[in-house]
Amino acid sequence: MDARLEQLLQSSIAIIPELGGKLAFAGGKRFRPLVTLLAARAAGFIDPVRITIAAVGELLHTATLLHDDVIDGGEFRRGRPTARLQYGNGMAVLTGDFCLARAMQAIAYSGRLHAVQTLSDAVTRMAEGEVAQLEIAGDAAPDKARYYLVIERKTAALIAWCASVGGLPAPERSVALHRYGLEIGYAFQIADDVLDYAGDPHDTGKTRGQDLRDGKLTLPLILACERDPGLQRAVHQLLAHGPPVDGEAAEAIVARVAASPGVELAARAAETHAETAVAQLAELPPSSARDALVELARSVSRRVS
Repeated sequence: MDARLEQLLQSSIAIIPELGGKLAFAGGKRFRPLVTLLAARAAGFIDPVRITIAAVGELLHTATLLHDDVIDGGEFRRGRPTARLQYGNGMAVLTGDFCLARAMQAIAYSGRLHAVQTLSDAVTRMAEGEVAQLEIAGDAAPDKARYYLVIERKTAALIAWCASVGGLPAPERSVALHRYGLEIGYAFQIADDVLDYAGDPHDTGKTRGQDLRDGKLTLPLILACERDPGLQRAVHQLLAHGPPVDGEAAEAIVARVAASPGVELAARAAETHAETAVAQLAELPPSSARDALVELARSVSRRVS
């Protein structure tokens, strides 16, 4: 998969593989390719196109990271200065665009129309999720339904496409794997949001409460506000004029959320989604790959970095 990813990053414009490769090969988890290849094996799908699908999942993820760092003003990614700091915002955005275009091109050239269609659907939903998140940044009204809309489209849609191996295995297995991917996508993002309040910055590599500082209301905060109207008022006051926010006031709210039931309740929600994902695997025959998908789902909900 890494060899295929490196191939997809090649371009006659030398700065593209230089910039894209620094992020793509900077030690990421390779979570999406791992899901793809395990799912393909568990579904008995051994077609070589699965390698391209796995690489495309990582390439699309790379594109979103390049774009996110520009939108969020990010300074570090995977322990290194972000591409926008090294090369400028324009170059980072356009290289992200190249990664997106190359991913679509690779699936189109595979000749699998259904995979082209399912990827187009997933990328559309990803774009909607990014826009929705940006639109509501700074809105102090806790809204669980809106939170799930964002994470389903921004995070889970791509993981679901990867888990379904582009929809190419047998239909009943593809449907089950797509649902598995959605559920672990929810678990993955919720666990990440829990770490934003309760994680060790040394492990996570980012400041606690960064989401709140960016004006993002995630599940731990939403659940904490449901049980503490005073906290909700404090959040409303903090975000009254939108991000950037007052640092000391943000730290106080982060501490209140970290000490609230919201963190534990969100962590349980992540575990519930992981178990729902595991239940989908009953459609697959027993195998070591299916066992690995079970373990992967449960480990996602309990991650510490």
